[in-house]
Amino acid sequence: MLELRNVSKYFGGVAAVLDLSISFSPNKVTALIGPNGAGKTTVFNLICGYLAPSAGTILLGGEEVTGKRPWEIAKRGVGRLFQDVRVFGKLTTLENVLVALPHRVGETFWDPIVRRLQTLRTERANVERAYSLLEFVALADKADTLAENLSYGQQKLLAIARLLAMDAN
Repeated sequence: MLELRNVSKYFGGVAAVLDLSISFSPNKVTALIGPNGAGKTTVFNLICGYLAPSAGTILLGGEEVTGKRPWEIAKRGVGRLFQDVRVFGKLTTLENVLVALPHRVGETFWDPIVRRLQTLRTERANVERAYSLLEFVALADKADTLAENLSYGQQKLLAIARLLAMDAN
């Protein structure tokens, strides 16, 4: 599903990642472990498109994604969480999950006007999906709470729900 072939990343003359070849199988949890400074975060940044490799190829589902922008890779279902919590503090917990769903209502100006019934069905389905994700991470009772009022741990759970909402792998 995800494969790195002979991937290297240099910062100046320093190799943060050197000739890494690894594959990640679908429906399997795989850990990337190592000491501080071993290049783990650099590997994640390369996979997600935040950094371009100095050499090598990154494949996702057999398709090359090397050098693609983060949003292009995210559209293919690869996402990540950061150590610092990145939630929209002034939005509710439910709204934070809704913005991550791939088929959001109101993405175009005309849809709510021209396709009213389809828009209402999509919105209802999105709210149901968002609630089910909040239930999964044990935050359904906080759906109407502003994200800034959640504890740090709850904000992390919210970030996981948002990642799941975008159907990330």
